[in-house]
Amino acid sequence: MAAIEHFDTALFLLVNQGMHSAWLDPLMFFITTKPYVLLLPFVIAILIKDRKALLPLLAVSIISLALSDWIGFSLKELIGRPRPFSVLSDVFLVVGSSASPSMPSNHAANTFSFAVAFFMLTKDRLRYVLLGIAALVALSRVYVGVHYPSDVLVGAALGVLTASAVVGYYRWAAERVRREPATTWLITFIVMFSLFRIYYIMQGPTDLSADEAFYWEYSRRLGLSYYEKGPLIAYIIRLGTMLFGENAFGVRILSVLLAALSSLFVYLLGRDLVDKKTGAHAAALMQVVPLLNAQGIIMTIDSPLLMLWSLSLWLIYRATSSVRPGWWWLGLGAAVGAGILAKYTMVFFFACTLLYLLASKERRALLLTPWPYAALVVSIVVASPILIWNAAHGWATLKHTAGHANIQAGVEFSLSTFGNFMGSQFGVITPVLLVMMAVAVVRQRKSSGGSLVLWFSVPVAAFFLFKSFQGKVQANWAMPAYISPLILISVHYLRDFAREARIKQVAAVSGIALAVLITAVSYYPSVINLPPRLDPTEKLRGWSEMGQEVTKAVESMPGPTFVFSDRYMVTSQLSFYVKGKPRAYNVNFGRRMNQYDIWGGPDWPVGASAVFVKMVNVDAPVQLTEAFQRCEKDLLTITERGEKLRDYSIFRCYGYKGQIKQQGPEGF
Repeated sequence: MAAIEHFDTALFLLVNQGMHSAWLDPLMFFITTKPYVLLLPFVIAILIKDRKALLPLLAVSIISLALSDWIGFSLKELIGRPRPFSVLSDVFLVVGSSASPSMPSNHAANTFSFAVAFFMLTKDRLRYVLLGIAALVALSRVYVGVHYPSDVLVGAALGVLTASAVVGYYRWAAERVRREPATTWLITFIVMFSLFRIYYIMQGPTDLSADEAFYWEYSRRLGLSYYEKGPLIAYIIRLGTMLFGENAFGVRILSVLLAALSSLFVYLLGRDLVDKKTGAHAAALMQVVPLLNAQGIIMTIDSPLLMLWSLSLWLIYRATSSVRPGWWWLGLGAAVGAGILAKYTMVFFFACTLLYLLASKERRALLLTPWPYAALVVSIVVASPILIWNAAHGWATLKHTAGHANIQAGVEFSLSTFGNFMGSQFGVITPVLLVMMAVAVVRQRKSSGGSLVLWFSVPVAAFFLFKSFQGKVQANWAMPAYISPLILISVHYLRDFAREARIKQVAAVSGIALAVLITAVSYYPSVINLPPRLDPTEKLRGWSEMGQEVTKAVESMPGPTFVFSDRYMVTSQLSFYVKGKPRAYNVNFGRRMNQYDIWGGPDWPVGASAVFVKMVNVDAPVQLTEAFQRCEKDLLTITERGEKLRDYSIFRCYGYKGQIKQQGPEGF
């Protein structure tokens, strides 16, 4: 390795210093800063000669360039190789210095990916000129002093590989689309959307949500179950962080796979109920509905629930329509059990299944066979870790769920909570799609598959609708109700779109366009200058800055220093974003019980220092001043575009007295 590095450095000096001349400097400066000016005339000439291939050539080359740029940037951060001018003396620097790492060269990667895409898709002799320009750009990066030769070689290889992969996919899709147009476009759409999600997770402006950080805390303490939730989310996140590290990418990356699988199972259901075109439309629509789309980025319990509910829908159809249903029923039981491990909303699938079976004479006969009961047993066995954990913890989850559902309030009637719930559904589904779903379910209820969609959507939606009169219902709770109606939207509005009535066409175009617009804005709300107070994603920003400030506070304090808060969301974010990912503690100064109470703590030595954080501008709580000899407050205000996002009160506390006064849980 040392010999290779020595050769790399010697070659760099040979090009950077040995080739240096007064006439080459401005030329290399031009090549390295404006490579597009060199490429553009030849690209235009090729496109004029081969007009039929204009769109594929442009699309493939631009996609190749975008992918190589993204991958190259990610590799830079991962490898972290210093630039030659920051390590070597007497480097002849023709351009300004860059703060980004050196390996690989994105200039080389991007120009080679663009040029190779043209080279592979056209026979024009000018394609060789494009490769020559790409090589000149790569050489210029060494000449101007910003990259080693190995950087540009790796960059060039990355560009060639990226372009080859994109061109290969294009050729495969172009051949397949003639035979299977719907599924080919669906695969392309999901692949592109999944790549964008991966890019967004890596480069986007959002931090982990409080729930994501809390579930990451679960993954650090694997168990049979947890106070608030089942264990599946912890194991999914643990797998992601084992593969990709204890970072936001590791926490979130498997949500991309779960979202893709969700669309796959919706496609299979639509294909089996109607045809491939119907399934493809429904599966694609699933990716752009705001509520469902969010599960492909944010790793919460809704991500696996969405996938497992979609899988279970397909399995129940196969189980009730197959000549040999045994394995389908057993698979259904396993999927439903796994869904319960993800989120307790999955228990609605039992009720929906019973209603679906009772709804027709043919399906009622299945209740006289052993298979539905075998599926029930399998689901209970798969979900049994929750039962085992609760039996050992006084059925804490049952008490928590009852408290969360506000059962103790009895029968109440509140137009306010109902209005809030309906307003949230208009926001996360869009008003147009909600109306389209309702119309499609009513009109298509007697069609092929209409009964299945009806019984696996309406009961869930109706439950949460009536529940909203009694108390607060979160926007995402009714999510399973919106999955199967996508099939009927596809049948009623999209399958024969060109022959549909104008009102249907307008509804479909406007509904999908609105969903796409809201989804796009949710990724980058700053594009429309959405104020933080109106931005539903504002809770996903500001946490990393808080972690940095708390890290500075911890590093400035003497001896072992602990971090804690009195809110679970702040505690979990402290654990994730404070340097070293320490164990943060969650004290009870007046709140409901949570999982931190079961994990226990704090148990600090007398005289220890600590940092306490509250997500509001307040004075030190009396419990804090009584437990420490001295506390000093720092106020951190997070702003965006001139508006306050939130305040953090950061208290540096010295001289722990050995006991901090806490309250018992105010409820479950």
